[in-house]
Amino acid sequence: MSTKPGSIHNLEKLTVKQLYKSIADLTRERDDLQRKVEALAVENMAFKEFCKRSSFDADYEAELGMDRGGFTDALNDIKTPATDAALAEIRAQGVDKFVNKISSELRSAGGGDGYHTNFYPEFADHLESKGSDFSSELRKEAGR
Repeated sequence: MSTKPGSIHNLEKLTVKQLYKSIADLTRERDDLQRKVEALAVENMAFKEFCKRSSFDADYEAELGMDRGGFTDALNDIKTPATDAALAEIRAQGVDKFVNKISSELRSAGGGDGYHTNFYPEFADHLESKGSDFSSELRKEAGR
């Protein structure tokens, strides 16, 4: 459960100004998500239309015993930047969740016996740093 000031679980603690800001933030987030969904829908519709138009060509080439290179080449040329960005975000979120889980476990692990120095928080810091770099890299890959 979220405990951020704008979370639904803390509504009773918000001022009217904070509530309006939270609503505005949620509206912007919703609008951004809507734009992403629309971009994915446009890409998928274009891809479906391409497949319908091209399936005849592929069948015709197969009947004539022709090489299907033209159809395959055309499929390889299809660009789907919104889909690529959505998949990159899903991968990056998976990395973020994994890093958060493991670093949380590291921070709460061992070292309390007085005989050993607890290096786990340092490991957690390192994991968070490298994990953040990697998830950023995944998100940037979609833009290439």
